Parts: sequence; C-alpha cells; structure tokens
Amino acid sequence: MSTTTSDHRRRVLTGLLATVLLGALAACTTDDKPAAQPTTGAGAGPATAALPAFAGLYVTPEVIAVPLPGDGLRMVTAQRCDRLVGMLGAGQWYVADELRYPEDAAGTEEIFGGLGLMPALLLRRGDQRVFATLEGVTDCTATLTSLPAQEITVSGAGLPGTRAGWSGTTRCYRSGGNLTVSFYFDTDAHVGAIGTVTFAADGSLSADELSIAVIQHSGALLRTLSALDWSGEKPKRGVTVSELSAEDGGGAKVSLTGPAERPAGTLTLPALSDDTGELGQVGITVPFACAEVGTLGA
Repeated sequence: MSTTTSDHRRRVLTGLLATVLLGALAACTTDDKPAAQPTTGAGAGPATAALPAFAGLYVTPEVIAVPLPGDGLRMVTAQRCDRLVGMLGAGQWYVADELRYPEDAAGTEEIFGGLGLMPALLLRRGDQRVFATLEGVTDCTATLTSLPAQEITVSGAGLPGTRAGWSGTTRCYRSGGNLTVSFYFDTDAHVGAIGTVTFAADGSLSADELSIAVIQHSGALLRTLSALDWSGEKPKRGVTVSELSAEDGGGAKVSLTGPAERPAGTLTLPALSDDTGELGQVGITVPFACAEVGTLGA
C-alpha cells in the first residue's frame, strides 16, 4: 500500500478549503428556527420518546431535544460536546466511531476545517445506526440522523467494489440553483472517504466542483481521520490517502428524492482518477441525505 507525501496532503487541503469555507458561511445564513417544539419531557431521561428511530438515547435535563422534519433530531446544550457525546454513548447506544479535534495540536481546527473534517460521531445499537454532526466549543449543538442499511460502491484497483457501509451527510447548502453536499462514508472493507460535491438542478456536476479523498485504513474512518498528521511526511502506517478528480465531470450525476428542503438521493461518480494513478479509474456510488439546507448569501 502506497503512502502520500506532504505535498499531496497540501493539495487535498487546497482542493477542499474553498467549499468548506463556503459551507461555513452557509451555516451562518441557515434558518435556525426550530422545525417543531421540543419533545415532551425532552432533557429528562429519554430524549426521544416521540421518535422511535432514537429510542434508547438518554441525556440530562439541561439538554434540549428538538425534532427536525423527517427523521432528524437536534440537541442543544450549554455543555461541551465531549460531555454530550458521553451521554449519548451511556444509554442503550454506543459510540462506534468519532472524529474529534486533537487538543494538543496547534492550529488543528483550522487544518481540519480546511479539509472539511467536521466533528461527528457514529452511534450504534444492534443493527441500528445514527450519525451526528457536532458544532460548538463551550456549548454544543448536535444534529442527529438515523441511517438505514446502506451499500456503497468504491471500485478501482485494490478497492472493494460494492460493500455494506454507512454514509453521513455533514452539510448541505444552496447557492443560486446549485446544491453543495459534504459527506463522510466508510465500508466494512475499511475503505472510506470524505467529499464535497456541487451539482446543478438537472443533476449535472462540474469537475471543478468535486473534492474527494479516499481513505484506506485498518480501523474506523472517523478515528483514522482524527489521528492523521496532515502536515507530516506521510500518513500513519496502514493508512493511504488518495485525492480523486474528474475530467469534465467524469459522467457524474445525482438522482434526487425527497422534498427541496431536505434533498436526498444517490451520487454516482463513475470515472474518477487518483493523483498517483495507482488506483486506475475509480468509481463511487454513495447515498446522501440532507437534514436541512442552508442558503449561501441569503
């Protein structure tokens, strides 16, 4: 398995930085009014009595749980995110994977943010999965979505093809008629990715609006991303980072379902190439689902 150089990781950083900064701006202009009132008894023991997909999650009384349209849930607390994560993993669910910023790394938030690495966690209870994004420093906002059973395709030399896995959407926003979607995914073959794509209303995608890095690892994607030294000479032993690109969109397309305020669907990226050429032509098919959509410049 090959390793990547620091120059390569700087290219990954440069390629993803612009879309992430736009996403941060979009987050500032998202309509944050609650879509519904807090669940009855929210914060007192079970936070999700009215939401079967989240049954068994427990939080303390100071955490407010607000259902989002569809199958989403927002939790808001004045406590730090690590405290909230501890609560979510202390009930009937456990934290299967988590991306957090290392506390001892100077400039970590800027580096990770530039790479599109948003703090997140994957919760599991039996065959059930919940994906959560985390925002805040001294306080914390968590947006939770239930993940159905999923199959993800990652094809190419040394890549697994279609496998079981999970895909978590971290951010969605609109600019003009375009929709930008950022996501993580991982498979049971220990091949995952971080990506941001922008596509038009007709589902077409430009090569200039695609930033994807495939991560081959030996553990779990989010913890692997947390542990990487992106400024070093090479990634950890057993980890390979490959930046992907496409000429003229590479036949990429998106099939959309769901309402405009919560778009979901499948991204099909059939003809990608990695920067080293070792993977040959790479194909990715991955589902996504936006819990909500921000608007850039609104």
